[in-house]
Amino acid sequence: MPNLQYLNLELNSFGGLVLNQSEFDFLSGIETLLIDSFGPLACDASIQQSLGGTTVCVQGNEEVAVTSTSKSNHVGLIGGISAALAVVAIIIG
Repeated sequence: MPNLQYLNLELNSFGGLVLNQSEFDFLSGIETLLIDSFGPLACDASIQQSLGGTTVCVQGNEEVAVTSTSKSNHVGLIGGISAALAVVAIIIG
């Protein structure tokens, strides 16, 4: 969604989140991305990248192996983004 310019994910309780490269690229393309934290990192320093002023784990585009805690947070992130996209679609539509 190239028109998404603002996304506020503050006050969400993410933890142990691991993004794949496509998800990271999508979020990086948002002009104003507000994030408190993605919680404790569940990855090696070699795959950590900065996103929205915080650090996140990023693996390649393959399916990311996640723990049950990080899986539920991954679903929360996707839900938050989906809700934001729905609001944008309503406003634009």
